[in-house]
Amino acid sequence: VSVELNPGLKPPLVLPPEVGLVHVRGLGLNDTLHFLICNYGAPALLLVHTNSTQSTVQVKWPNFINQSLSGSLKVEPQDSVQYSSALVFTR
Repeated sequence: VSVELNPGLKPPLVLPPEVGLVHVRGLGLNDTLHFLICNYGAPALLLVHTNSTQSTVQVKWPNFINQSLSGSLKVEPQDSVQYSSALVFTR
């Protein structure tokens, strides 16, 4: 299991105060579970199960910071995704 805060975020990009994205990666023998927890806007949890031990989550930080609804998060390789689900905690 690995945990990373704001994966891939590099200066000069910065998040608004008290905003974060946590990526928890659980590696199995032949698969990977990715959990992403975010508190930007309504708190949200994303779960992705892949059939690859090499799968990664990529964040396009400019899109994410601007709250773009499309293309902010991507799992590579895309064809390894077996299941994904999201839960948003509305206020």
